[in-house]
Amino acid sequence: MKRFFASFIDFLDMDMPTPEPYDEFHICFVIIMALSCFLLCRYFPAPSEKTLRKILLVYALVCIFLEVYKQLSFTFDVTDAGEITSGYQWYAFPFQFCSIPMYVALLAALIPSKKFLHGAISFLATFGVIAGVLVMAIPTTVFIDTIGINIQTMVHHGGQVCIGLYLLISGGACKTIGAELGGIGFFVAAVGTALILDCTVIRFLPEGTTFDMFFLSPYFDTTLPVYVNIEPCVPFPVFVLLYIFPFITVSLLIYACKTSIPRLIADHKKRKAIKAN
Repeated sequence: MKRFFASFIDFLDMDMPTPEPYDEFHICFVIIMALSCFLLCRYFPAPSEKTLRKILLVYALVCIFLEVYKQLSFTFDVTDAGEITSGYQWYAFPFQFCSIPMYVALLAALIPSKKFLHGAISFLATFGVIAGVLVMAIPTTVFIDTIGINIQTMVHHGGQVCIGLYLLISGGACKTIGAELGGIGFFVAAVGTALILDCTVIRFLPEGTTFDMFFLSPYFDTTLPVYVNIEPCVPFPVFVLLYIFPFITVSLLIYACKTSIPRLIADHKKRKAIKAN
């Protein structure tokens, strides 16, 4: 059993040349992401609540399975002598912005409340899409030289975009302002939880350990593009607000487009029909 486990961990850690943005590896997963979204829209264009929950459950379980693999890969290693070594990498703790959609999708699939479901899918269709698109468009920091981790990160972030766009296109997300506010509530709660973790967990970890959820920790310099230049210039509370409000603004813009474009199309068709008569 020990030998099998060592072989399994060794397999997960197979090396590959670190992919570059928009190389064959990256483009392949962008195509898979687009094709998956197309197939969902093609075969489940207007899903019932039961079907929608099943889709969210499958999405969540796939992401969680791959996240477990990632945690195992980052925690265990096999020496040249075949011995298994371990040491948890706290910087990889699964509570980053892009981790939240898989938890929200799982809860939305299992919690019977329709109000919770509507808020959850609005979160997935706005904040989830925003986070996923940012990574899929600029994946400069997510690729490493381990094939399994590169596959995991592409499936994980591409899945966010796929499921979020599907929810927008199929009509399940952003139906009402209440649902949109529910999605914003999920986001604010996630940011608040990340800040609490950043300010508490680090106190119990060995000195020199990196623990920076949402890249918002007051104990570490952020590595987020743009924000890396803003953080030194403003007080920490202002930095947090400057992190939160742009995401909320973009989310509201997505909601506005989702609700106004169908109305504009309907009005155009109505005017066209009137002129034809």
